[in-house]
Amino acid sequence: PSPVGLSILIIYPASIDSSTSNDDLPVPLLTPDPNSLQGKILQILDIHENEILNLSQKELSDKLATSQQLVSYHLKSLEDWGLVEKERVAMRYRYRLTDRALILLNTSEFPSFGDDV
Repeated sequence: PSPVGLSILIIYPASIDSSTSNDDLPVPLLTPDPNSLQGKILQILDIHENEILNLSQKELSDKLATSQQLVSYHLKSLEDWGLVEKERVAMRYRYRLTDRALILLNTSEFPSFGDDV
């Protein structure tokens, strides 16, 4: 469901018949652009997943050289999509990828970031 006052526009290819009912339309795959901030957050969390280190908003904003507020905004979207989950550790939330995000990262065209982040 969309927040009140907002609508979502989904564009389908011409191969989808315009008379297709909403219930019969295909569900678009959720694949954030790997070059977007959301894509970069997913890749950073994936890199650190193996180190048993879940990052905070502050640590992510430092690595991405952007504001904590912007990272917070995108983490909330990723959380709403079921790609990121948070856990309260002491005074901060720590973020980690969900199984759904790991599948997405391993089956999509996401490049391996490594030292590029």
